[in-house]
Amino acid sequence: MLDLILEISAYRDFVTIYSIQNPEPLDFYILSSLMKSSANANVLAATKMRQMRLAITWGHSKIAREFIFSQKLYKFSSDELEQLMLFAITKQRTAFVKLLMDYGCDLKQFLTAKNMKILFNSLDPKSGGYRLLMERAERKQNKLKVDTQTLEDGCGNRLPEVQLHDVGSLLGRIMQGSYTSIFNTHKKKFENGSATFDNPFDLMTVYCALDNCQDMALLFWKKSRTPMATGIIVHRIYNYLDMMESKWARMDEEMTEQLEKAASDFESLSYGLMTMCYHNYEKKEWVNILEVKMIDWGNLSL
Repeated sequence: MLDLILEISAYRDFVTIYSIQNPEPLDFYILSSLMKSSANANVLAATKMRQMRLAITWGHSKIAREFIFSQKLYKFSSDELEQLMLFAITKQRTAFVKLLMDYGCDLKQFLTAKNMKILFNSLDPKSGGYRLLMERAERKQNKLKVDTQTLEDGCGNRLPEVQLHDVGSLLGRIMQGSYTSIFNTHKKKFENGSATFDNPFDLMTVYCALDNCQDMALLFWKKSRTPMATGIIVHRIYNYLDMMESKWARMDEEMTEQLEKAASDFESLSYGLMTMCYHNYEKKEWVNILEVKMIDWGNLSL
């Protein structure tokens, strides 16, 4: 054992000393050691991808930024960045999503109809959005009495596959018919998996609300093209999910508190923008802002 320790200690760059009094968890140092051992430009792409996936899974964006992105020893391709973005979003790792966008992942290029569909089929099973979409897909499957496309969950169960027009119909229901989603108005267009969206940040804000991931919803909302409209719609989504939680009687106080706070936050943000516009624009301009029909939101006006 002593010989092994002496042999290992010869590679000082690969040695990490862990103190039980250190505030960082043990997995932080395990991952740091792995990163150090492969911190050179000759490391295989597969290794870097595995390391990034591990960093995302464990939630250590600080390590990824320090050992992979800052040193610039390995340049991720656009396809690799998109794979990592998809993984980070489904794992609800907001810090990684921001890191990947800072590094150059283009959200408009990433958010194809195919990836949007994957995301909606990967919602957190505990979220209200997941339950509502699964219920809708199951009702449609039973009504048609035919085998629709299915997916397998982690337990080997077959689940009906959610289509984008299912999401659009759910949003129309939440908005009580005042809004028709582009998932429905442009249904044929988005059957093409490579089709992209003009308003990716707005759509991702809505996605995050259905997934009950408030931090990420705020990240995308700050880059929204229509922040007032998006904020109001997301506020309605959170209120609707909160109402459904009461109906389902799941008795999850933490979930209820999260939904109520998220709804309140987006309400404050939206009306804060309205107030700012009211005080900074002439009355005619202000009225035009309220009355303009937003094509991205099914010609919805404020």
